[in-house]
Amino acid sequence: MVEEDFKKRLIDIFKGNLQLQTAYLCQVRYERESGPSVALCLRGTTPDQKLVGRVAEIFSSMFSQQTHLDIIFIDASQESQLSEVCRPFYCK
Repeated sequence: MVEEDFKKRLIDIFKGNLQLQTAYLCQVRYERESGPSVALCLRGTTPDQKLVGRVAEIFSSMFSQQTHLDIIFIDASQESQLSEVCRPFYCK
């Protein structure tokens, strides 16, 4: 399954990131959008733009250009809410 392969490739790069604590891949809905989107929600000490670039490279190599991925850095409060509806696929 493509989603599982994507997660495995992400986990490989996440293992080397000392600041990243948890990662969630989830469906999100935005008020002004008609359908759901996919978001990678990351919890760490600080947003890491280098990590975003590496995730984007992996994503674009696996999915079509019409598919997009939102990358969102979340805080403890947001993670608490998210964990009620979604399980992390990566935990340090």
